[in-house]
Amino acid sequence: MRVAPLWWVALFSAVFLTALVGVPALFASLAGATPRETLWPLSAVPVLTAFVAAVTAWERRRDRRAAGDHSRAAWLEMARALRTGEPPDDTALDGPLLALIARTREQRRQGWWGAALVAVVLVAAAGLAGWGAAGTAALTFLFVLLWARRLVARQRRLEERLRARAKGSASARG
Repeated sequence: MRVAPLWWVALFSAVFLTALVGVPALFASLAGATPRETLWPLSAVPVLTAFVAAVTAWERRRDRRAAGDHSRAAWLEMARALRTGEPPDDTALDGPLLALIARTREQRRQGWWGAALVAVVLVAAAGLAGWGAAGTAALTFLFVLLWARRLVARQRRLEERLRARAKGSASARG
């Protein structure tokens, strides 16, 4: 779930991608590479930044469609709950949180291709080739898959707690 302002996402992405692409380009230029060989990866930074901002906006729209329209404070509370696995104090957010968990579960079914895409974009942006590219892609793919596994465990724990809280309140009423 993304709650940072979109301009911040774009700015952070631009700085990160410039560092990611610029450092190898700087070393290549110091090693005697031509300007054409060192500048073309930097020209990809604005395109990749726009891509990251567009995907973020699209994902936020899908989150809002799944969970409904809420205040910024509610979105921050839901993001905290998804990040920590602890249910929010406000029980009115239980339904939207369960909808967000169901949406991410649907995304995970499409699964591994997102990790592969991140690895390929990272290798292409850094301008790597050969074993360096293969190693970077493999480590990135592994990192994204392990991160996703932790995310699944947190969301499962949160979902169990939300459902237990709903059963407890239903039995207290009945």
